[in-house]
Amino acid sequence: MDDAKGRMIATGIALSIVYCIAYLVLRYFSFDQWALPAGLRAVCLFFLPLRYWSFVFVGDAAAVMYGRLAIADKNSAIWVYFGPFALIAGVSIAPYLIRKKLTNVQAITRQLPIAAACFAAWGSVCTVGLNAILGGPAENATIAFFTTRFLGNYLGALMGMLPVLVWINRRQHVGPVSRVVRDITFAGFSIAAMFEGRSVPGALYA
Repeated sequence: MDDAKGRMIATGIALSIVYCIAYLVLRYFSFDQWALPAGLRAVCLFFLPLRYWSFVFVGDAAAVMYGRLAIADKNSAIWVYFGPFALIAGVSIAPYLIRKKLTNVQAITRQLPIAAACFAAWGSVCTVGLNAILGGPAENATIAFFTTRFLGNYLGALMGMLPVLVWINRRQHVGPVSRVVRDITFAGFSIAAMFEGRSVPGALYA
């Protein structure tokens, strides 16, 4: 039992580190209307066992906090240092409730557009609300910011969840696995090409 718990903790710590690094890399290639970190959040919160959520929270909060340090002098310390933990905890409520309703991968697959929209909308509410409550950027408390963040969260969630769902359900499709990998890769590059030239490297996503 102790060995199993130790392996779980070690796996969780590795997950936190990999998640944090992946978040920062994805943020660099994101922009407002295509927030790739939202896809990473969605994949982890929808498909990882709940026992690993605390490690996801740590990795997410660390990545968001790192991004906020650059503007720490312009905003409250509570928003910079406590806000990231409150944000991921708040965002996780929607996936948790959706998982209780859609209890298996097939159900999530069938309801993917709705699940992604709920995730995106609630994540945007959390971002705007916590920015206002904790003394974050005042210019973010607008309908335009909320709409932009919702679109970014939604497209990011779809970008992350679609390939994962295709991979999980790969045995239900006729044809070799290599074809599934090929199609996922082609779809990913096609979507990226659509947005080429509109990206803002290093954009803050929090």
